[in-house]
Amino acid sequence: MDLAGYVRGIKDASRDPAQLLELKVKFGHKYFIAGAGDDLILYTFVIGAHAHVCGVSNVIPELVVDLYENALEGKHAEALNIQYKINPLRKQITKLTGESQEALREIGKTRGINTGYPPVQMVHDFDKAALSETIELLENILRGANSPRVE
Repeated sequence: MDLAGYVRGIKDASRDPAQLLELKVKFGHKYFIAGAGDDLILYTFVIGAHAHVCGVSNVIPELVVDLYENALEGKHAEALNIQYKINPLRKQITKLTGESQEALREIGKTRGINTGYPPVQMVHDFDKAALSETIELLENILRGANSPRVE
């Protein structure tokens, strides 16, 4: 069976930059190529993939859009600085629970985002200290506090 008529794109969630690059080079002219992994947003756009699917965009869409726009405009230093802000938040989110969707819903609520209900009822007791630490980190990132710059 030839799948060429059915396949429209490829989402690579391997977190392997070499694999994403290979997909872009081999198939990017024919298929929609999307990367994944919150710490690889900038890389996805630098190599010219069409899109990036990332969880943190649900709670900090303004930063992810800013990163994307800077990357497209060739402002790689600015985009790199935004990626550098996002990475610690992603690491902190993984400390909350093994299920990042639920953690992102909880964090989104603190920003006034209606996160709805999970597709499958997930119940997690978040470590209150870790959740507070995550929210404080997010607020600092959004204020630009303690954000080292990559030159």
